[in-house]
Amino acid sequence: MTWPVTNVEADSLAVDYFYLQRVAGDGLGYGWNPDGWNHEQANVADECINAGYRKFLYPDPVDQIGQSHEWSFLRPTGRLSTAADQREYPLPEDFERFIGDITFSAGTNDYYPPIRLTSPERLRELQTDNTFSGYPRYGAVVPVRSDGQRSQRQELWLYPIPDASYAMSFEYHAAQRKLSEDYPFPLGGLSVCQCLVEAVLSEAELRRTGRLGAHEEQFRRRLLAAVAADLRRAPAVLGYNGNGRWAAPFSRGQGRRWQQIWSASVTYGGTLYGGP
Repeated sequence: MTWPVTNVEADSLAVDYFYLQRVAGDGLGYGWNPDGWNHEQANVADECINAGYRKFLYPDPVDQIGQSHEWSFLRPTGRLSTAADQREYPLPEDFERFIGDITFSAGTNDYYPPIRLTSPERLRELQTDNTFSGYPRYGAVVPVRSDGQRSQRQELWLYPIPDASYAMSFEYHAAQRKLSEDYPFPLGGLSVCQCLVEAVLSEAELRRTGRLGAHEEQFRRRLLAAVAADLRRAPAVLGYNGNGRWAAPFSRGQGRRWQQIWSASVTYGGTLYGGP
């Protein structure tokens, strides 16, 4: 690529692969111009970029209880539609694991509870006990056999075997592809850009000097700020979280919450039902 190289989105403060390429080259002592690097230097710079990207995406624990942060932008929504008499369904290529249950999509007159995830062994037990079909109640993630020529995929098995087409949606943790000229944009947005830059510089510093130094320390500081920014994206309300038992004595606020949770009336199929 001809020098000088500008970012793909030149009017944005966000970083891309080409910016990180120049940063890595400078940190490695190769200079900012990739046109002046040999093949080995270009490969080392690319390795620094993607090693830093991995370190950023899957960081070491950042709190005192030893828990790693899971970025909100690694949790996309997936969708699938079943077919009658089909048990197995391929999951997205970047699928790692489900987050929560699988839910049926809106737009149907019938209510179906979320599909509970269980183990493949338990699903096989259910299948041998009873092979009836209907709307799915349970699901299991099963790895697909791979010969090593491509990344291993996973699929979803359902029980009972669907008797019709059902639209479903789910949240999942997604694996990410490496950054490159063809896929230049990292995830996370503007609020995490400098953290990613320091992660790449830390990897370059390690390769150049053989030890972690000032850029690793700066990366850890930036990581704390990026995690805090990501946590602010969390929803303000997750629902009621408390003891809903009817037990005296209780405060006026507890009584109102109990009424809202347990005593509200609902209408289903044109019939009004009261709370318990």
